[in-house]
Amino acid sequence: KVISIGFNQMLRHHPLVRKYDNFDAIHAEVSAILRLKNKSLLIDATMVVYRETKEQKQSLAKPCKVCQKIMRDFKLSKVIYSTDHGFETLYL
Repeated sequence: KVISIGFNQMLRHHPLVRKYDNFDAIHAEVSAILRLKNKSLLIDATMVVYRETKEQKQSLAKPCKVCQKIMRDFKLSKVIYSTDHGFETLYL
């Protein structure tokens, strides 16, 4: 069941992101968390992160360390992310 979607937002800031790092963007993982009104739905949830190149080829979308920390703090259980050749799972 999809509970939220997110996308990279360049040159955007949010207090939640500033709490963890000084990014000049909101990553897709954090965007999906911020858009969800009922954050309790994140507890033990699985996030799926997918990236595609301009040539429409699947690409690596492993969450950065800051996004991983934010996901842990919101108690997600794992993230499945695309690679150049399939998908991998990261348990949080």
